Amino acid sequence: MEISYREYIPLLMKNRLFEGISPQDTEKILSCLNAHVREYEKKETVIREDGKLPGIGIILSGSVQISRSDMFGNINIIAEPGKNQLFAETFEAAGMIESPVRVVSQENSKIMFIEYRKMMNMCAGTCSFHSRLMANMMKIIAVKNMELSRKIDILSKRTIREKLMAYFMMEMKLQGKSRKIRLSFSKTDLADYISTDRSAMSRELSKMQDEGIIKVEGRIISLNVSRETFGNY
Repeated sequence: MEISYREYIPLLMKNRLFEGISPQDTEKILSCLNAHVREYEKKETVIREDGKLPGIGIILSGSVQISRSDMFGNINIIAEPGKNQLFAETFEAAGMIESPVRVVSQENSKIMFIEYRKMMNMCAGTCSFHSRLMANMMKIIAVKNMELSRKIDILSKRTIREKLMAYFMMEMKLQGKSRKIRLSFSKTDLADYISTDRSAMSRELSKMQDEGIIKVEGRIISLNVSRETFGNY
């Protein structure tokens, strides 16, 4: 039975993967890549750590948390992609069969999975839009590698304050260089993201606020330092 993906096309047209591809061709691509959609409840596991990779995920609604645990059971949060973002594409591109991370739905979510291997093998009709799709995917993977480099830079900092300031700087750039940023994570998850003790991080945030470096209002952080000051962290 032929499956229609038309209800998802308006959203996917805003996704970098389908940039420069018409709605009609996007629908053909989804059929070619064996696209299928699954729904997940809040806190439901989408991919188990060391579990089989189901393909590249595209979040149609909701969000997921990607994390990895060490031998001591400590959780390291890698990312929290939301609506219309991709995940698992770098693992699929690397030819991995088992997932090195755990993916959990942060809320009721709807996720489309597509097959990377199908994408890399031209279809019988040698579709003109296929090469554009592959070029888009390579660009997405390159951007993800840059994001990974930024996280490595954060983790390489010696103190909690340096890690926090490096994270704030990254968010400033991503959010339009405003001195007022919105945290991508809860404070609990932020501690896991920068790999530090939660209580110690909370104390450091309080110190920074007392010193007038930042102002904390829920997830909103206002930075009260000059651009030159960032160089000291």
